[in-house]
Amino acid sequence: MSPTATIQEDKKQYERVADHVRSLIDSGTLKPGDKIPSVRRMSRQRKVSITTVLEAYHRLEDAGLIKARPQSGYFVHPSVIDAAPEPSQKCSTCVPTEVTVSDRIYEVFSEASNPEFVQFGAATLHPSLLPLKTLGRISARLVRDRPEQAHSYDFPPGNPALRKEIAKRSLDSGCSLAPEEILLTSGGTEAIRLCLEAVTERGDVVGVESPTYYWFLEAIDRLGLKAVEIPTHPKKGIELEPLEELIERGEVDALLLVPTVSNPLGSTMPDEKKKRLAEIASSAKIPLIEDDIWGELSYQPFRPPTIKSFDREGWVLLCSAYSKTLAPGFRLGWTVPGRFYKEVMRRKISSTLSNDALSTMVLSEFLSTGGCDRYLRRIRRQLEDQVRRFSAAILESFPEGTRISRPSGGCLLWVELPDGVNAR
Repeated sequence: MSPTATIQEDKKQYERVADHVRSLIDSGTLKPGDKIPSVRRMSRQRKVSITTVLEAYHRLEDAGLIKARPQSGYFVHPSVIDAAPEPSQKCSTCVPTEVTVSDRIYEVFSEASNPEFVQFGAATLHPSLLPLKTLGRISARLVRDRPEQAHSYDFPPGNPALRKEIAKRSLDSGCSLAPEEILLTSGGTEAIRLCLEAVTERGDVVGVESPTYYWFLEAIDRLGLKAVEIPTHPKKGIELEPLEELIERGEVDALLLVPTVSNPLGSTMPDEKKKRLAEIASSAKIPLIEDDIWGELSYQPFRPPTIKSFDREGWVLLCSAYSKTLAPGFRLGWTVPGRFYKEVMRRKISSTLSNDALSTMVLSEFLSTGGCDRYLRRIRRQLEDQVRRFSAAILESFPEGTRISRPSGGCLLWVELPDGVNAR
C-alpha cells in the first residue's frame, strides 16, 4: 500500500471514531458533562491505534463537542450549561446600609438536622465524600498513644506542628508564611469574626461582594457595622472601579471578600486583579479580610494564588479552615492577620482561648503524610462532575429564563429564577 493510501486509511479510521462519539452524544447516550471512554478503552473497542483515537478526540475537542480535563480524561462539553445566562449584576448603587438578616435563615438552620430534608441551605459535603474513616483511625490511635496531649488545652497561637504544615501548604497558593504568623482558631467563622472585631469599630462600613455569604451579613450586623455591596462579576469577582470610588469618598473602612471560589457565586478573581486589590488595600490602608476556605477545592489544575500572596504591607488578613474540605465537626480554622496579629490574638485569648487539641493533632498528621493531597485530587474531580450534573438537571427542569452560576470550584450553585416566579 502506498504512503498516500495509508494516510487516507488512517483518516477514515479517526473519522469513524469521531463519528461514533458524535452519534453517542446526538442520541443522548452521552449527556453534557459525561465522561467518554478513555483513549485506551476506545482503542480496544474500535480496534484502532491509540494515535488514531487521540486524533479523533482532538478533532472533537476542536469542534467544541468534548473537553479534556487534566488527569481525568475527556468529557462531553457541557454546552447546555455554558450557553445558559449567567447571574445578573443587580448592585447598581454602592451605598452603605445597615444590615437586616432574614428570619428565613434561622428557619433553614432549625431544620438542618432533619433527615427528611435534603440540605441545600448549608455548604457542606456529603459524609460519603469525606475522609472520615482515615481521620477516625488517626484519632483513635492518638487518643490511645498520646492521651494526655490529646485531652489537654491547645493555647494560642495553637499546635506548632499544625501551624508548620499550614505554612508549608501555603506555598501552593503563592504565600511564603512562617508558622509564627499563623493563629489557629475554633473554625473559619471565628477566624473571620476575630479579624472583623480587630479592624473595625461600631458604625464602620465593610465592603462585601454582591451577592455575599449570608453569615458575613450576620457578623456585620452583630458587631454594629454597616455593609456596602460592591458590584460583582459572576466569574471574575468584584469590580475594582466602584471600589476605588468608594475609597475616594471615604465610604469603606474594611473589606470582607472571598476572591477564590466565592460563596455563593463560585467565581475566582483573576491573578492580576488580586494583585491590584492588594495594592489598593495597602495604598489606602484599608484592612482586607480574605476568606480562602474554598481555595483548595478549585477545579483549576493548579491552586489559584491568594490576595495575601501579593500583600507586602500586612493589610490582608487571610482566613481559612478545614471544616469544608475535611470534616465539619473539626471546627478548626486559622488566620494570618498580618499587621493586626496582636489585636486578633488578644481577642482569641478573651473568647474561646483554647482550640480542640485532638483535632489539631489529627489534622497535623493527616497533612504531613500526604493523605490530604490524594484526597483533594479525588474530591475536586467528583465535585466538578456533580456540579455539572446538577446544573444540567436544573436547566432542564426549571422555568425558561433561569440563570445559573458556573463555579470555578467547590460545591455551590447560585440560581436566579425568572421574574414572576416565587422561589418560596
